[in-house]
Amino acid sequence: MQHPRTLLVVLVLSALAPLQLAAQMAASILPFELANNLILVEAEVDGRKGLFFFDSGAPRLGLNSARWPERTAATTPGMTNAGATGTHTGRQTTVAKFSLGHVVQENVTAGFLDLSHLERATGREVLGLIGYENIRDQLVCFDYAAKQVKLLPSIALGHLPAPVASIPFTMERHVPIFAALLSDGTSLKLGLDCGAGGGMLDANLREQLKPLLRADGAQPVAGAGGTTSGGMERFRGELKLADTVFKDVAFMFMPMGHFRAQGATFDGVVGYHLLSARPSAIDYANSRLLFW
Repeated sequence: MQHPRTLLVVLVLSALAPLQLAAQMAASILPFELANNLILVEAEVDGRKGLFFFDSGAPRLGLNSARWPERTAATTPGMTNAGATGTHTGRQTTVAKFSLGHVVQENVTAGFLDLSHLERATGREVLGLIGYENIRDQLVCFDYAAKQVKLLPSIALGHLPAPVASIPFTMERHVPIFAALLSDGTSLKLGLDCGAGGGMLDANLREQLKPLLRADGAQPVAGAGGTTSGGMERFRGELKLADTVFKDVAFMFMPMGHFRAQGATFDGVVGYHLLSARPSAIDYANSRLLFW
């Protein structure tokens, strides 16, 4: 019997076979490294290949200023974004060509920010990060067991078996938002970010939710805006999406005022511990989070 965690790889390859669908079925299977629960894939910017963080929670392509010093003079003031460690305002530049598998984009506005703290957290030299604007037109499939991200057209869903769970979401800016339940039935509104190595819950909910979770030590938190000093207390608990239960999802309670200031209404963010539990996909075209 085919191992369920590798099932999607076989199914996707089969889906790409018919020649009459070739033009519609442009797809890529991208091997990745997993470092500190963060996905690293190879991409290319203006002819330079290297590792990039795969981060659906980032709004767009970002370049690591530590690895592109020659582009400093070409930057202009950029936007302010909210992340796990607070808001950060960077600079931006224009990329002539960005390539990720079959995805090719030209004249791309890219954030220009210092990711050296994430390099230290992962022990890898990283050229930048890949964000929502680079993958929004794809069916983004995650197979952590095979260490692969698959980028497919939405039409590929017609060639795959029905998922065991299909969770509807709405979008708040570039973040998918869905409903979830804790073990006692408490309802939460959560954002999905594959670049979140650990889940985050609003610190204002700490006293209410802490009895539902078990303590799991402490660790620093690294985000695009920097790394927290010291360690943050981490908890684990059960999370239910539709009829699917995830029993070991990690969370930290963190202030979310900087998200609120930018219009966010969600109670927390989840990523790695949810998406890695079973083969999964973000279906942006149909606003669904899928699990097999």
